[in-house]
Amino acid sequence: MIGSPSSSPREHGMFHLLMHIGHLLEEHCRAGLAEYGLHHGQARVLMALDREGGLIQARLATGLGIAPATLSVMMKKLLAQGLVSRSADKGDDRVNRIALTADGRKAVKRVRMVWGEAYEKIIGSLKGSDLQTMHDELLKIRDGLGGTSPEI
Repeated sequence: MIGSPSSSPREHGMFHLLMHIGHLLEEHCRAGLAEYGLHHGQARVLMALDREGGLIQARLATGLGIAPATLSVMMKKLLAQGLVSRSADKGDDRVNRIALTADGRKAVKRVRMVWGEAYEKIIGSLKGSDLQTMHDELLKIRDGLGGTSPEI
């Protein structure tokens, strides 16, 4: 275990390598998205709306594992940028339905480009079987840390 008297240099090295990879990936995406005035959380929202079509705001928050208040702040910014629209649900005026605008669909293309560049950098030196193994092992790490797949 990292930090215990019996932890090995290899354990420390692997932990720091994972932390460094996460930092590099976050930095690459942050810089790429910043060119378009977006941050990672907003990009996730836009991608979810692209995949799912219009969604009820509460379902969007739940599906992405985002606190409703956090999503509300993001929605204000995305609305101000003209990337999403908000309307009352036809079945219930108290419920907000969120959808991409034409500019939002353009932003999705930019997000795909930034994320695609990062993905290509990650997998560039790996071959097919290595990719599957890496994917399987990363799922184990995520699950071990208590993470789950987003619902949407």
